[in-house]
Amino acid sequence: MTSIAIVTRINKIELPYIGSFISHYNSIGVTRFYFVNQYQEQYDTIHEYISKITSNFKLIQAETEEVNQMQHAAFDCISEEFILHVDADEYLELRCGNSISDLIKKYDADLYLIKWVIVPNDRFENFPRIRGSLAAHTKVLIRKSIILDSKIRIHGYEKAKIKEGIKKVNVDRKHANLIHYWSRTFNDIILKSSVQVGLMSWKNTDEKNIIYPRLKILARLSKMNRSFKLKGFYLNVDTEKESELINSISIEDIVKQQRDFYVEFKRNVNKNNLPKRINWSTLYKLSL
Repeated sequence: MTSIAIVTRINKIELPYIGSFISHYNSIGVTRFYFVNQYQEQYDTIHEYISKITSNFKLIQAETEEVNQMQHAAFDCISEEFILHVDADEYLELRCGNSISDLIKKYDADLYLIKWVIVPNDRFENFPRIRGSLAAHTKVLIRKSIILDSKIRIHGYEKAKIKEGIKKVNVDRKHANLIHYWSRTFNDIILKSSVQVGLMSWKNTDEKNIIYPRLKILARLSKMNRSFKLKGFYLNVDTEKESELINSISIEDIVKQQRDFYVEFKRNVNKNNLPKRINWSTLYKLSL
């Protein structure tokens, strides 16, 4: 069986959801997980938490917090044949075979471009079945031996020097999709936004407004007529850990305010005004 490495950046806000991530990729044949830590002060907390879930991982401390540079730190540690770079809220949905090795055998290529599909969590939004909004991005499953340096981006391979004459394929949506969970729970939105703007700025300035576009996108995703159906699988959430992280923010008034805004956004969204298919760029512009 082909050996496969998963590489993803991580910080402590991902911990309530990382068990589900690990379980999913274990089920489709991943050999080893490489987590790249964003913030040095969180290293011990993250290592201790993941160690309770699996021993099959390596936690690497990045030298930079710049998103598209972080995953370079893992490259020299990886001994597996293939590398899949994903975020912790992204799940590979296979439709041909039961493992990533089956997908590799089907195309027999060196570099696989997998379409990125944006969805909320069905369990959170009470959908009967997952449906997704297709994004312009692709994610990359790549043979390590064709990479001539480690400068590979999270959302592509534009900065990677690769060997000439390799076989590159666009994976058909009928065979695989990369599902990006825009909202694993409502608290996930709050936690993601807290990292973006910084907790102190939330408390002292108007920068908390950065959460509004994120909530608007979530509202549109929950209402729009998504015609692209995906296989239904659900996320498991460590709600105790999630509550602990939310409580550590200590801004109950802001959390309540965001919940109220989200309810209002959903009330005002009219799905009949949206096209049946909508790409990520259009969705984001509509939500600003």
